[in-house]
Amino acid sequence: MSGSYWSGCESSYCAEVILQLKETLRDRHILIFKNQQLSDEQFLNFSLYFGRLFVPSDETPVLASKPGETPVVILISNVYGGYTRTGKLSFHSDHKWTHTPFSGSLLYALEIPSQGGDTYWLNTNLAYEALDEATKKRIANLTKKFCPRRLTLRKHC
Repeated sequence: MSGSYWSGCESSYCAEVILQLKETLRDRHILIFKNQQLSDEQFLNFSLYFGRLFVPSDETPVLASKPGETPVVILISNVYGGYTRTGKLSFHSDHKWTHTPFSGSLLYALEIPSQGGDTYWLNTNLAYEALDEATKKRIANLTKKFCPRRLTLRKHC
């Protein structure tokens, strides 16, 4: 999967540029804007170009947030001694437990190490396309049901 590099990231793009960004994201799956200086408010405003934001309730624990307080922009640090303590985040899929999957995540790097710090993305559309027809047919009507045991008192989902 190859992303698309852009220069400049503004919270006041014209409609034509917004459409071009959305089309490129659809086709390339990743947009990369290098060397940006954005406040949380600018980052939030820019993210709204791509649709509604998912903000879990304050009762739902989210990585790097304080109990009972879920900010819209969450600071996550994977530098040594930071949030993860190891300098790495394990492979994951953001918010897979939601009823309606969302289309993506936005990351804004404040500090980039000279070595490591790699972020990997998987193209699940391409993975599905690579399946043989028998597997596609077998899984066609499957749905997901995620029950985070630590978030519920129920014994069964």
